[in-house]
Amino acid sequence: WESLWVALCGIAAGVVLTAWPYWKLSTQGLDYSAALGENGAQISGVTMSPILYVELYPPHALVIAGAIILATMLAGLYPAWRAGRVDPVKVIRIV
Repeated sequence: WESLWVALCGIAAGVVLTAWPYWKLSTQGLDYSAALGENGAQISGVTMSPILYVELYPPHALVIAGAIILATMLAGLYPAWRAGRVDPVKVIRIV
């Protein structure tokens, strides 16, 4: 369960640290007009806007959160499995 709490705290910290940059990039965007020109760039007949905006869809956010939880839980399995196989008496003698 400790790994779950680590994952949830990591997700909360990630949301707090990225909320302002995400809001800024989703409302103002990244301005590439200096590199692409005021009219944007044309690639294969498709004109690309010089200002790129960030979007995050709720289903994608849930997949990201699920992947973080899964990876953290899997990372905590080996140490927990190894600690469960240790004889407590031997560990107390070492300390």
